[in-house]
Amino acid sequence: YSAGLNRRDIGHRFIVASAQSAAGSGAIGGKAFGKRKLVIVDEAHQVPWDEESQYRTVLSNLRSIEPTCKMLGLTASPYRLDGGVIYGVEGETPFNDIAYRVPLRKLFDAGHIVEPVTESNFSGVKIDTSRIKKTGSDFNLGALAEAFMANDNSSRIVDQTIEASARLGTNSVLIFATTVAHGREIEVDLQNKLPIWE
Repeated sequence: YSAGLNRRDIGHRFIVASAQSAAGSGAIGGKAFGKRKLVIVDEAHQVPWDEESQYRTVLSNLRSIEPTCKMLGLTASPYRLDGGVIYGVEGETPFNDIAYRVPLRKLFDAGHIVEPVTESNFSGVKIDTSRIKKTGSDFNLGALAEAFMANDNSSRIVDQTIEASARLGTNSVLIFATTVAHGREIEVDLQNKLPIWE
């Protein structure tokens, strides 16, 4: 179910939707999906505390239609910076408990994920987020991207990333961008600064 793709299929046994599409008028805040026994929320730490938020409204509507509906949240970080853990207090936190927890060390040792090499020596790039407004409980992504892209910040971060990668001898680097536009700016900068770009 995706408003952006103009696909509003609600009659299937399994439905995949973003919170924004499900909250839209076409889905009637999720009510159009009817009775559902299970709702799986990926990146569950993004469910806001605000019970009036789109996300919480959709989940509440689905549970009002089917009170026995189970909510399963998937996340590698079951907490939010603006309020702590997202489980444990029924009626207040989005989820009741953790069903399964696996330590990262176990995943590293089993070869399921690659242990990251982090760099803590970045200097000279300070991003001022004090004036960035929040949308719901999170920073407004557009304003956050503007802050990262201002004053040649992205280019300086790329320079330091290239230098740290060479010093640490890494084969690959993962860079998180705030938006697609910010990611493209980083990509162009990397293309211009690296002799081989894949």
